[in-house]
Amino acid sequence: MLKMAPYILVAGISFCGFTSLKKTSFVRDQVKINLQTKTECDSRGYEKSKKQYTDKKKKNIAAYIGTWQKDDDGLYARSIINYNLKDGISKKEIEEIIENPNMSYELDVVSDSKNIHKERTSEITEEKLNEEPYAVVTIYNEDKKDYIIKKERKGTNNADTFAYFVLNSYVDLFAFLCQKSNIFSKEESKKYTKKKN
Repeated sequence: MLKMAPYILVAGISFCGFTSLKKTSFVRDQVKINLQTKTECDSRGYEKSKKQYTDKKKKNIAAYIGTWQKDDDGLYARSIINYNLKDGISKKEIEEIIENPNMSYELDVVSDSKNIHKERTSEITEEKLNEEPYAVVTIYNEDKKDYIIKKERKGTNNADTFAYFVLNSYVDLFAFLCQKSNIFSKEESKKYTKKKN
């Protein structure tokens, strides 16, 4: 029974730890789902908002679309910079940024990362060729005061249960190796200890 004590203790501590994080394994919990507002806007005046209750975390993104230029190969090309924006950026901040003539620099400041690629075409209208650079932004804001209570999704609960088993397996393995190491050291000490006369 004493040999089983570390494993029982590990299982108990892990279960309590998960419960304190409001992630009860095996049982689909009642969870709080906050109201999320998705806002899409661009520097040309387009704006659209949508509200929904969701626990899916989405990344704020933006794209800066440059002007069309004729390349040496005869094709038309423009640079598009895609940004992963920092969390918690407000609609007001975004509006100020995309109204700024230096919007690409301002987007750099509020982004975590970016990547640049070129769009190419062989044919282009005069209207497109004369377009000014513009930015397109999608941001998500949560209202933590406005929420509903809903049963946890099966996938989330299954992931928590799997994480619980993996954590227990690793810690149990560690406890087993420690126990094995102590047994071995005791046996060795008995083997090499001289008997007293």
